[in-house]
Amino acid sequence: MSRPTHITYHLEGVVYGSTSLKRESVYNGVKLLYTIPTLTPEPARETYAHFYPEIATAAIEGPETVSGKPVYKFVRAMGAKG
Repeated sequence: MSRPTHITYHLEGVVYGSTSLKRESVYNGVKLLYTIPTLTPEPARETYAHFYPEIATAAIEGPETVSGKPVYKFVRAMGAKG
């Protein structure tokens, strides 16, 4: 399901104001902030995979609303190797 990234107020075709919805993600207890407000969780995961390689294959859970912000969790699959 797609969530809106901006809320725009307008009347008769004139834009009066626009508000970005703040998002954040959590991985292994670490808050991962979105530097680009329009970024969706999938590209954010790809970006943070450079710093946390194991996040590349993590599942995305959420969003859960915390303090009025949508929060997504990146959850790494646990399993046996070999």
